[in-house]
Amino acid sequence: MPSFATLQNKPCVIAFDLSYNTVHAAAVESPPGTGPTTIPCFPASGSNCPSSPYPGFFYSAARMENVCELQLSRIDDVIAGMVLCYSGGAEATLGSVFVPSLVRIPRGNSSGLWILVSPDVLGYPQVTDITVTRPLVNEDSYLSVRWSGKPEWWFGHHHRQCQLCYEGVSTQQTRI
Repeated sequence: MPSFATLQNKPCVIAFDLSYNTVHAAAVESPPGTGPTTIPCFPASGSNCPSSPYPGFFYSAARMENVCELQLSRIDDVIAGMVLCYSGGAEATLGSVFVPSLVRIPRGNSSGLWILVSPDVLGYPQVTDITVTRPLVNEDSYLSVRWSGKPEWWFGHHHRQCQLCYEGVSTQQTRI
């Protein structure tokens, strides 16, 4: 039997299990709020959940307007996610973020950012480069994201693989 909670007017983290292309479960890091029970309104993705027999994928998306700085979450040779810092002081995350691993890169006067997804030695697609300068080599291999719209970042259990989507263009398909 489902249970519902109304969140209080303070910061909170909610995790969603998007297995089987739908919200399968939700977890809240703090005690649920009080008040009348309501059905939460879950965000809808603009892209399809990657297909894989392995544990489900996690979904993240964020608006690109008014981004003034990026903080990349780099683990070894892989970028697991990033924090988008907005001119008004707000922040949003794409992918999986580990605070101790954050590296700041200013937006500068660039027209957008470029994201490279490459297969690891086992063939699983992972983000290996994010830059705010147009790549001089292999530009067609990068996903180009302007400072507008809403990119989506699907990432798998234990960051083994990911797929990014932006304005109808997707990176390499996940490996089954």
